Parts: sequence; structure tokens; C-alpha cells
Amino acid sequence: MSRLEERIKKLENKVDELKETVEILSDKRLLKSIKEGLEDLKSGRYKVYKSAEEMKKDFEPIKRRR
Repeated sequence: MSRLEERIKKLENKVDELKETVEILSDKRLLKSIKEGLEDLKSGRYKVYKSAEEMKKDFEPIKRRR
């Protein structure tokens, strides 16, 4: 790949990243969820799991309700 092709590829990747950023910033519900999640983290409202299996057990009852 030539140097020019490499630069073009990097620019294309940057444009894709910017599109994703605009998409996220345009979604008010998503931004609200992110802010709430950050507030939960700052306030210590989270749980640390030792394994994926342990986490799955916490979420199994949610699946059954649907």
C-alpha cells in the first residue's frame, strides 16, 4: 500500500469515527443513559463480578420476564 493510500485509509477511518460521534451526540436518550451511568459510577452504584457466569446469573430473571 502506498503512502497516499495509507493516508486516505486513515482519513476514511477518521470520518467514520466522526460520523459515529455525531450519531451518538444526536441521540438524546442515549446521552441521558450515558450520563446516568456515569453518575452511578461516581456514586458507587455498581457491582463487580468475578466471572461472566456470575453476571449472567444476575440477569437471568430479566430474561424470564420478557
